[in-house]
Amino acid sequence: YALDPLSGGVQRLTEGAGVLEYSISSDGTSIYFSASPTKGSSHLYRLELAEGSDPAAPQLVLRCQDECRNPSLSPDGRWLAYERLNATPRAGVQVWLLNPATAQARLAGDAGRRSQNPQWSSTGLLAFYDLDGKAFILYNPENLQSIRHANQTGEPGCWLADGSAYIAPEIYYVKLDESVQVG
Repeated sequence: YALDPLSGGVQRLTEGAGVLEYSISSDGTSIYFSASPTKGSSHLYRLELAEGSDPAAPQLVLRCQDECRNPSLSPDGRWLAYERLNATPRAGVQVWLLNPATAQARLAGDAGRRSQNPQWSSTGLLAFYDLDGKAFILYNPENLQSIRHANQTGEPGCWLADGSAYIAPEIYYVKLDESVQVG
């Protein structure tokens, strides 16, 4: 649904698709979403929004064998990051990148590691969490370079608006000796 905050009007955007998550393109003309048409699977769709008219029917972007969730479109629209939940216990969840123009997909992280929560910066860097390595990965899809930052919690963070920093919560455990009073 879309809500017009000024008029209070509500417009239904999808019909019975079982929408799970969504993201909106930076120019506001498209919505990418994951939907579950059948139990145990979910696919990725694009919904084009034309100003002042009803949206077109959603277009299938990627039919997934298992589940594809949490889509996130890069600011320039060149990449759609998403989580792919593979039924194979060894693989688990991994962050993938899809080029919408060519329909080619590739793994964003290491093949042997589970990853989740893709988030784009305004400058086109992708942050996601490496579950096995307990670290955030800051990844450049153009040159395939990445930087790893250790983080125990794995709680999603956010990019600064200018893309200069990714901020995420962390917990540090400090062992106190018996001579320190707390409380």
